[in-house]
Amino acid sequence: MIIKYKLTDQNIRTHKNYQWQLGRWERAKGKSNQDLCTDGWLHGYDSPLIAILHNPLHADYYKPRLWEVECKGKTKNDKGIKCGYRKMRLIKEIPVPVITTTQIVAYCILCAMEVSKDKKFLQWAKNWLSGKDRSQRAAEAAAAATPYADAAAYAAYYSADAVTYAAVYAAVYAVRAKKLNLKELAQKAMNY
Repeated sequence: MIIKYKLTDQNIRTHKNYQWQLGRWERAKGKSNQDLCTDGWLHGYDSPLIAILHNPLHADYYKPRLWEVECKGKTKNDKGIKCGYRKMRLIKEIPVPVITTTQIVAYCILCAMEVSKDKKFLQWAKNWLSGKDRSQRAAEAAAAATPYADAAAYAAYYSADAVTYAAVYAAVYAVRAKKLNLKELAQKAMNY
């Protein structure tokens, strides 16, 4: 049995108001040679934290519900950002993790640190994570360091809504450059 995690809206609906039902097997309607963001795949995540952290970029549910799902059939994985299966069913609803803005920023920074070699950015990131310097001025200086730093620094000094988008983009940019264990980085970010 393959267990993953899925977000729905409050009415247990997903993209294009597709209605899910607890215990019922759902099948992807499209072809498996399609991209993940199509009807060729039913989407899920490797962990509850990844589901919530990546929600703003994918479904962007205001008050998501989180489900443990059983998956079968062909699979497609987007380097840990999300995954797709041809068959999926909701097993049970689970609590949505509560994640602070600081934890979202930490996730963003940890992802960027995995791929950036820029010494200025890495020093800023260490200072931010330790709490030594979380100033806007320092973040703006770090943003100029590398493309990965830009999203991380942006997350460090903008609003909570902007932070969630920046965190996801930092993870996406970072994972495109290097294979990362996003699940592990998300868990590590919860320590901040």
